[in-house]
Amino acid sequence: MTEFVMPSLGADMTAGTLAKWRVGVGDAVSHGDIIAEVETDKGIIEVEVFESGVVQELLVKEGEKVPVGTPMAEIGEAEAVSGAEAAAGAETVGVPGAVTEAASGTAAASETLAASESETAAAAGRAVGAARSAEAGRVGAQEPMRRGGLFKEGPMASPAVRRRAHELDVSLEGLRGSGEHGRITIEDVQQAAEAKPVPSGARDRVRISPYARRIAADRGVDIAEIRGTGPGGAIRADDVLRAEPSKAAERASPAERMQRAIAAAMTRANDEIPHYYVEHTIDMSAALGWLRDFNASASIEERLVSGVLVLRAVALALRKHRSLNATWQGGEAVPSEEVNVGLAVSLRGGGLVAPALRNTDEGSLSELMGRMTDLVARARSGTLRSSEMTAATITLTALGERGVESVTPIIFPPQVAIVGCGATVERPWVVDGRVVVRPVMRVTLGADHRVSNGHQGARFLSTLENLLQEPDEL
Repeated sequence: MTEFVMPSLGADMTAGTLAKWRVGVGDAVSHGDIIAEVETDKGIIEVEVFESGVVQELLVKEGEKVPVGTPMAEIGEAEAVSGAEAAAGAETVGVPGAVTEAASGTAAASETLAASESETAAAAGRAVGAARSAEAGRVGAQEPMRRGGLFKEGPMASPAVRRRAHELDVSLEGLRGSGEHGRITIEDVQQAAEAKPVPSGARDRVRISPYARRIAADRGVDIAEIRGTGPGGAIRADDVLRAEPSKAAERASPAERMQRAIAAAMTRANDEIPHYYVEHTIDMSAALGWLRDFNASASIEERLVSGVLVLRAVALALRKHRSLNATWQGGEAVPSEEVNVGLAVSLRGGGLVAPALRNTDEGSLSELMGRMTDLVARARSGTLRSSEMTAATITLTALGERGVESVTPIIFPPQVAIVGCGATVERPWVVDGRVVVRPVMRVTLGADHRVSNGHQGARFLSTLENLLQEPDEL
């Protein structure tokens, strides 16, 4: 049995509202299927499932707001649905034929029970052996990188769990996991966050966990008005979520609530991440010349913009500078095999999101242009997927269309780097000893000093410049 939990769709998210279920009890689901719509301060997000099976139970009602990590549904194997549950599901949402047939074939199944149990045991043994071999292979593949000292072995926990632990400031070291083979789950992290003692001298002398206090600040809830249900009257996260927000928070528009959420996340990032910055000005003559020639022979639908060249160049540069293509989880840098550049998109009416373009380093420029256009349109219409909100391994923010010549961005956790680009402007430039006018663009890299250093950052910008001087290779 697998639990489908309220996902964390960004470092600024502490809770979400279930807007709509896309599935019912008894429905078969596969990896990547959209099974729910969740409302956050950044709009409605389509949430995918990453396990295959049959929906056993829906634990959260539509319209209910729950903290990140709260179990929302249970998904199990098709055979786990009982005849009664299958019948109930058939009356309401319809059960897949395979499940109905399994429920109606009880007599035939009983005749072969002994043989089935024998086969199941053998299959289970083979599955365990295969899983252990796969795990050993995965660890072995990462060992050369780990030996360098940057990525260290730690407690057994998935990237999602490590990301949540970072957001809640929970150390995974020494945390006892309740999952299989002692693996740490999101629920374990959540409980550890709520159990953390309040620092001495905490304001108002209210017994409240740091996690609950953070939610109260984000939602505009006055903790003095909350009656805690935890040990000794301590205020828990659930108590805060049930409390009424302040009048000012109630009056806030969606754009204002989004800005508050972004501000809270960026404040934490600025406080917790040791940023360093390197900046470089790049001659864009070659890139713009190639773009002009390409668009001259392309149809209107096939034409490219300069932003897609920068996007691809950033992705290809990350291939050579892997330390910047990682996330900080549970006190260590976790490298990413994929290069997923998040694109900062300003929303109509205010606000900002940074969904990811998966595998930004692959495919043609025309394909990337189409994907980028589609992503921006869906971001502004509020139809993004949960995987697009959580998959980014670095973010690119470009303010050139606003006329800004440079930007010094803040890293979006759990990422460890961000790239900011200004407008391409004509400036005096020295070429072969002569001063000429050239279109140039200023690029800034902000990076996490726990993972890389200024020398590595400078090399990344040098690689980025070289790629933009040979646009036909992008």
